[in-house]
Amino acid sequence: MQRTGRINTSITSTNPTLNITHPEPYKTLIITVWFGAWPEYLTLFLHSAGFCPEFQWLIISDNDSIPFQPRNVLFRKCSIEDFMKKVANKLGINVGLDNLKKICDFKPVLGSLFEEELKGFDYWGYSDTDIIFGRFWRHKGFTPGKYDIISGYEGFLSGPFCLFRNTPALKELYKKHPDHRKVLGNPEHLAFDENIPGKTSGNGRFVQFFDKLRYIMGASHSSWRPSELRYRYQWHVKRKTASVSPPADMTDIVYREMEMAGLSASFNDLIESDRSWKRQGRKKWEVRFEKGILLDVNRNREIFAFHFVDSKTHPDFKIKGIEPGSEAFTITENGIKS
Repeated sequence: MQRTGRINTSITSTNPTLNITHPEPYKTLIITVWFGAWPEYLTLFLHSAGFCPEFQWLIISDNDSIPFQPRNVLFRKCSIEDFMKKVANKLGINVGLDNLKKICDFKPVLGSLFEEELKGFDYWGYSDTDIIFGRFWRHKGFTPGKYDIISGYEGFLSGPFCLFRNTPALKELYKKHPDHRKVLGNPEHLAFDENIPGKTSGNGRFVQFFDKLRYIMGASHSSWRPSELRYRYQWHVKRKTASVSPPADMTDIVYREMEMAGLSASFNDLIESDRSWKRQGRKKWEVRFEKGILLDVNRNREIFAFHFVDSKTHPDFKIKGIEPGSEAFTITENGIKS
């Protein structure tokens, strides 16, 4: 793949109508891989990315029909076949990509696969395209420089958005899994970037009854619904047992390295999602994006990223009246509109 020039690392806003002031950021390159036709919501993702000058994006895709391109986003043309050759040449792994969701398992490997693109950057990471970004830098949990890894979730390593310090050790952190070649070479999507199902609690990891009781009785959990409590308890188990159980996925590896090797990682709920709101009992919601600011309208608060992971596949979810570069739009459980 041919290089087309350096990415602009200026912190000046990509939109001249926006006047914001924020700290000098660490230089961060976020890599996104997408094969096939662009999703209908791509321009909204790109527009929100354009209001995040503290990040630079590199989008790897076989689709060269670009609907909208902010100054801090670059595209690299790459076919699925070229991507597979890169995996084979760099990692010695031959894998088919008939199931494109398998790409998610390679997110922690992107730093190795595209290390030539990371020169001059302090951090690298990855993001999905079904996310609208707000002002990350205003969140107290987003503190680049202090941590080696920044996860967008409180309980586990987040696949939709995650950052790693740009060091050789962190680019190859995935190799801490003793069977990483087997995992990555499996054509099935395993969720290696986050949490491999069945490897967290109950099915192979025992936690004493009184530990569970203490967790449930914790005062900080008093407002959680049972579904949210069950969801968060599994990450408590995962972290508690990471140092004594063989690692199954990247979350295990990070927790293990934090305890045994001094790795520093931040786990904060930077990302809101329709899925988490459903667990919390929110059936109706509205998120508004306007000139880089993202609001949870129902609760009248600013949020820092919104992931419409489930809504986008619902047949009633419609996208209407959105033009490339739209400065303002709303997202509800029923769709997106300007």
